[in-house]
Amino acid sequence: RGKWQAEYELYLTQDGATGQAVLQRKALIENSSISYWSGVEAVLSTARISVETKTRDPHPQVGSVAKKPPLDRRASSEEGAASVLAPQMEPQVMVEDSSRRTVFLTGSPPVLKGQVLEFSLPKRFTAKPNSLGYVWLDQINLDVALSAKIVPAYRQSAFLIARLRNSTNGPILPGSVFIYRDGAYIGEGQISAVGIGEEFELSFGEYDGIEVTRDLVEKFDSDIGIISSTNKRVLRYRTTITSNLGFSMPVRVLGSVPVSETEELKIRMLANPKPTETDVDGKRGVVAWEFNLQAGSTKRIDLGYDAQWPPDMDFTIR
Repeated sequence: RGKWQAEYELYLTQDGATGQAVLQRKALIENSSISYWSGVEAVLSTARISVETKTRDPHPQVGSVAKKPPLDRRASSEEGAASVLAPQMEPQVMVEDSSRRTVFLTGSPPVLKGQVLEFSLPKRFTAKPNSLGYVWLDQINLDVALSAKIVPAYRQSAFLIARLRNSTNGPILPGSVFIYRDGAYIGEGQISAVGIGEEFELSFGEYDGIEVTRDLVEKFDSDIGIISSTNKRVLRYRTTITSNLGFSMPVRVLGSVPVSETEELKIRMLANPKPTETDVDGKRGVVAWEFNLQAGSTKRIDLGYDAQWPPDMDFTIR
């Protein structure tokens, strides 16, 4: 009995707002049996025979408001943060048994069978029971587009994002990926399943060429020390984005404002300039701005909300 899972190394070479990406695919092979594998042949397949064959229906979600308990101090809350949140190498096989003995084998190009990709290992190898080993499968070039992503409520930094397209003739399996930028190791990420021709994103860490600051410019609460027939809150932040780059860079800024789930709570978004996208990816209250940040320029974005609710209720954000 044995199994394998995909792992990757991704190398990005940046040239201004453009770049080149090379993805090296490898597999972690496990002999999880009590048998000694001696001179075995293997074919690695992307077929997922263990996954569920039937989807699940979603459960309904119900929101509600409740009368605040008497004598309790009134709760207040600020705006919640938005969720966000190579060098050339010849294919080879490395199998490592429990005695730490390493055997190198030569791989072969993948073969597409329908929607299933198969990697044949033409040379036999040996593995002891309960041992692990890596298989270097192949190396592929990916189409890439670079941009900066900013979520100021999460962190006052810009992150370099690479949007990659699977231009291979087969799927890319989910797995962990070790990320390198201009020869330097950045960190580890995750790749989800990517079909033929589909796009996916990976972050290459904080981008020092763009400065981001977020300041509170307006805050007002009428339910603190003021008798009123209606409680009101105004909250507004200003994000300032400054380029120290010598070239223009596409930028995407994400933010969020609370949304009401009841008639008693009225919420109005305060945004300047107007977002280019609302309800991003179907998430209510999540907004986005997209623009080209010119070299040496500054961009300011205001985002907040105006909320009103009955005085006998508490307003909270979860």
